[in-house]
Amino acid sequence: MPVPMDNRDGELTPLSPEEIAALRGSLAEAKAAQLRVLAALRWRATQTFAYDGVADAPADSALTAVLGVVVADQIAPTGQPITWKLKDGEFRTWSVEDVADYGVAIRAHLQACFDNEQALSDAILAADDFDALDAIDLTAGWPG
Repeated sequence: MPVPMDNRDGELTPLSPEEIAALRGSLAEAKAAQLRVLAALRWRATQTFAYDGVADAPADSALTAVLGVVVADQIAPTGQPITWKLKDGEFRTWSVEDVADYGVAIRAHLQACFDNEQALSDAILAADDFDALDAIDLTAGWPG
């Protein structure tokens, strides 16, 4: 992390650790801020994932539709193929089993996102000082 500089005297001088800490607030406040950033990163990671050749197929938002297809087929099976849109211009013709497989893949992706968020959250909460907190890479470990 770059060292903040002070130019009150017309010269650039490094701030003392105490002055840096005062600018950053408390360690608890910094941890809370990192946890908010982490939650936003997890939310973003849960929105799409790579599936069936599509790099950004819907994940979280598609789960309800997947459930609807699977449950409807259990109530009144049609045996008909299902047209499924993974993204603009990316349609698939699937069986109910294919849709269910998509749902299982979504669930695995979402679980991997929450597992990573938990690991990073644990690291944030365990950080003993600002250096330890700064060393945590919040972009690491997210599923592709």
